[in-house]
Amino acid sequence: MKSVVFSHIPSGGGPKTFHNYLKAYLPSRGWNVQNKRNIDGADLVFVNLGTKDLLFLLKAKLKGIPIVQRLDGVNWEHHEKGTAIKQKFIQEV
Repeated sequence: MKSVVFSHIPSGGGPKTFHNYLKAYLPSRGWNVQNKRNIDGADLVFVNLGTKDLLFLLKAKLKGIPIVQRLDGVNWEHHEKGTAIKQKFIQEV
């Protein structure tokens, strides 16, 4: 069974909902969700938005554990009013 470690639990809103759904879904796909303090034996580190715990990410990187980051809504910022046409073009292409 593969194991995943989350960098942190978001405090609220959409990121926390996503975290809870993913944490409940992963065991059904054969993934074990581990505690952040027990990184040994982890197959993946999952970062939801961002984290301030850079030491944790450095430990994972040095152990060769892949780090996956979910960026929420970053690709849609250019749809807001006031965004320059050049920026909109760059983000769409």
